[in-house]
This record gives sequence, C-alpha cells and structure tokens, in this order.
Amino acid sequence: ENATEIAKEMGDESTEMLKSAMTMMHLRYQAMKVEENKSKGLFSFLAQSPAPSVPPSAMLVAFGDNNATNELVYGVAIDSGRKRITVAFRGSTTNQDFLTDASVSMKTEENIFAYAPNQEKQIKIHSGFYDYLLSPDYNCGLNSKGNKFDEIIGIISPLLKLHPDYRLYVTGHSLGGALATLFSFKAAACHPTPFQMPITCVSIASPKVGDDGFRKAFQLLEEAGKLRHLRVANSLDPVTQNPPASTMTTLAAFSPAALLYSLARKDGTHNEIYYHVGVKLKLFGEEDAPPSPFKISYSRGDW
Repeated sequence: ENATEIAKEMGDESTEMLKSAMTMMHLRYQAMKVEENKSKGLFSFLAQSPAPSVPPSAMLVAFGDNNATNELVYGVAIDSGRKRITVAFRGSTTNQDFLTDASVSMKTEENIFAYAPNQEKQIKIHSGFYDYLLSPDYNCGLNSKGNKFDEIIGIISPLLKLHPDYRLYVTGHSLGGALATLFSFKAAACHPTPFQMPITCVSIASPKVGDDGFRKAFQLLEEAGKLRHLRVANSLDPVTQNPPASTMTTLAAFSPAALLYSLARKDGTHNEIYYHVGVKLKLFGEEDAPPSPFKISYSRGDW
C-alpha cells in the first residue's frame, strides 16, 4: 500500500530504493540477532563469523578529518560491486558540531531555479549547516582549498570520470544527515553536472535543513530525475522534528520589538519556518504499538 502511493509520486525507481533500504535494514537486524544469540552461549568465545563467500567490494578512498574538532568529518568510499561512490558525513560529536546544530538562523541565497513555475526567488538554509559545508572558514586543514563541498567534489569527480557508469550516494546521521541533504542538493544542482543521475541521499535522523523555498527547489530536482532522498527517522526522535523556525522568527513570536524590527528590515526573518524534504521512512518501536512498524510519506510543505 505504501509503495503504491510513493510510486504515484516518485516513480518506480524510488519505490525500489525504499524496498532496497528496508531489506538491508531487515537483514542487518537479523544478523545482529544471530550475533546476540551467539554471545549468550557458554562457549560463545569459540563462535566465529563465517568467512564471506566473495571478497568485499567496497573500499574507503578518502577520509577528511584534518581538523576533526572544528570542522565536519567525511569519508568517501567506492563500491565496485554495486557501482557506487558514497560520501558519508559524521554526526554530532564535538563542541563545534553541537554549536553548528544550534545555529538555527538562516542564510539566504538566490534560487537558481527561480525561472521555473512555483519557485521562490530566494531560498534559505540553516546557517550552521550552510557554513559547515559551504564556507571556506570551516576548511582550515593542511593544503585545504575552498570549502568542504568543493573539496569533496574535487575527490569524487575524478572517480566518477574514471567510472562513468557509477552513481553517487550520500549519507549521514543526525548532523551528518543534514549535511548529506545539503550536499546532495548542491551536487544535483551543478551545471553541468559530472554525475550519473539521480544522486541518491539516504539520511538517518536528520534535522530540517531549509525553508519552503529550499523544499520547492529540492522537489524540482526530484521531479527532474536528478535527485532522490530517503529520510529515515524514528517516531519519537526529537532531533528529526527540529528546528521549527529560525532564531529571529522564534523571537518575533514572543517579542513585539523583534517583530517590528524584522518588518522594518523587510527581510522576512519573522516568517522563517523550516521544512523537511524528500521521502520519509518513519520507524515505530514496540512502545508505539502501531498497526505497521513503519510509515512512508512525502514532504509537501505541511511538516
């Protein structure tokens, strides 16, 4: 039933992405249960995992952690079996990571798709995530050039040229999920793009990244077949429900002075609301007692 609804909105390929992701999670869960049962045995120390029937096809080719306490951390892997190049972003670990999460004001930039119907002239993006990925101030490692986005593109572009039939996957957890979402959006919007389309983003427990203008631009790339996003979220995880609005919008809701200041500036900061993007795979635990252990939905600007 869920797959049918998603197929109507996103096409059969995205439905297959969902099925594949859910199958992999199920297999991983089963493997964990097997290992857990082994550990309970009297002679569990004798139990060994069987050797893989084929050699592993994935290999880590780059790891960006030159300044791990003050900048984002990422890894790049190539999988010859699945013909994928994957970029993975680390979640919140350091003080700077948490400060980045807390920077909920919005950065404004021109929407390169403003010419298209139903598009805003500008899009607004979480300033913490924006700076972490797109500001050169957060790329101060040895031999660093430009921002982290440019650095990663400089790594994966030659790989994709060497393997033109490979596709780009991007993933991350929490803060890493937000960075993966923003990176995927920027990569898919490249002109001309060096990637096989669509770019696939699978984020885990990601907070919201941008405003409704960002959501509409993201959706345009999905409709054009350039981008697809599966956002996995636990039903009771508060991180995935935040941030609700920018700092100025929150202040304007409680302070007449802040509201008047925003209105006088005519910059719209009194109405900066965050929205999710992509297909949401919501997972329920036993405490939720749902009719189904998961629910699939698509962001239309109402959450």
